[in-house]
Amino acid sequence: MSLLPWEPDRPLSLETARSVVRAAFPWIQAETLDFLGSGWEFDAYWSGGWVIRFPRRAEAAELFELERPILELVRSVLPSSVRVPEVSVAERPVGGFPYLFSAHPYIAGVSADQIDPCLRPQLARSLGRALAAVHGIPEVQARAP
Repeated sequence: MSLLPWEPDRPLSLETARSVVRAAFPWIQAETLDFLGSGWEFDAYWSGGWVIRFPRRAEAAELFELERPILELVRSVLPSSVRVPEVSVAERPVGGFPYLFSAHPYIAGVSADQIDPCLRPQLARSLGRALAAVHGIPEVQARAP
């Protein structure tokens, strides 16, 4: 059976996620773990100010160490008012889950479509400045990570 690129290569139930979080991150309240959603590469869960990302396939587990220097570079060019995710904790495989997974501090926010219409011009300017800063990173510096 051939999987599509966005399909997980193994099941991950909420109970398995709680068990794995309990074993790997004892400071995170596994009992209150809630499913946030799934993307192409990760399933995300939330508890007590932490987001835990579980790769949906083996190759996605390799992305944590690849994204760390990229996020640090992006963080270095953006104002401190723009929060950039941090790969805070990457954990080895733990019973019940076969891949490296991670926990990150949660960054609160709202969807752009939930912004009051009178604030959209300000939001557009802020996004434009952030994108200009990221796209202004010299190519040599951007290729380093």
